[in-house]
Amino acid sequence: MDSSASIELHGLKSMLAAPLFLRGEPVGVLYLDTRLTRGLFTAEDAALLSALGSQIAISLETARSAEVELLYQTESRRRELAEMVRDLGTALATTLQEPQVWQVLQDFLSERLGALSEVGGEGALVVPVGEAHLAVWRDPPLDETEVDLVRTFAGQGNLALERARLFAEVTRLATTDGLTGIANRRHFFVQAERELSLAQRHGEALSAIMLDVDHFKRFNDEHGHEAGDEVLQAVAKALADSTRREDLLARYGGEEFVMLLPRTAGPEALEVTAERLRRAVEAVRVRGLQVTVSLGVAGLKPGEDLQQLLSRADGALYASKRGGRNRSTLAA
Repeated sequence: MDSSASIELHGLKSMLAAPLFLRGEPVGVLYLDTRLTRGLFTAEDAALLSALGSQIAISLETARSAEVELLYQTESRRRELAEMVRDLGTALATTLQEPQVWQVLQDFLSERLGALSEVGGEGALVVPVGEAHLAVWRDPPLDETEVDLVRTFAGQGNLALERARLFAEVTRLATTDGLTGIANRRHFFVQAERELSLAQRHGEALSAIMLDVDHFKRFNDEHGHEAGDEVLQAVAKALADSTRREDLLARYGGEEFVMLLPRTAGPEALEVTAERLRRAVEAVRVRGLQVTVSLGVAGLKPGEDLQQLLSRADGALYASKRGGRNRSTLAA
């Protein structure tokens, strides 16, 4: 329908139109009409409408620019949040200790969101993480998007804590004797080689003690293997309770135990440590029966390797057996 037909159809008497220009380019038309009378609009009206049109064009462009900026900011913020989640996941992927997991989470909240947090504390936002919870607060308060982000962080923390727990369990199984709960033979050798290297490098004393439960076969034969297991557990506990923090204690195999004593010479290892261990075990009772051990002690000689040191301690152990048991012997 052309304009004249539209005018006739709607009974229009007066019309006024002004183009909308922005930076010299037409972007639309501002249009007024009336059915009241002809010649209603004047030249002044046209000038006013033209000026108004210019303002409207600027306002429309401003609104469009604001919308574009908002979309850009929203997308930029979305990318920023996604990068935070990715960066936290990367940091937690190499964290295999539970205290480190908590530290990474708290550092991340502080550095990326400017939020304070406390494990097991109270705050404006409390999120469960593992078997505990994390309290988070900030001034100004976190917005809705940031709250969702904190919950996402907590989910990542849950996964990291479970991974740390599994790692700790695998490590325990790989390094610990299942019956007695002390170190196993494999772990002992790894740690002992390290201590030997340190002792030789710094010229420090190092001693080894081999221990064997006296008449262990009699416990098994007369009271059953369950009683034998109880004996080994009781002996391991007595030894562990009488051991210095820096000493290495392990089950060597069967009813035999081994210990490595850093910065301890042979005579001291015999007179102080070995005798303390022997008396501790001598006080043990299992099903009303006394338990004793025989011990062999050897101090590290220049140029000696770990196997040679343990072999001399083992020879001293059998000298204690031959000497009547429940005693300690120092290797030559």
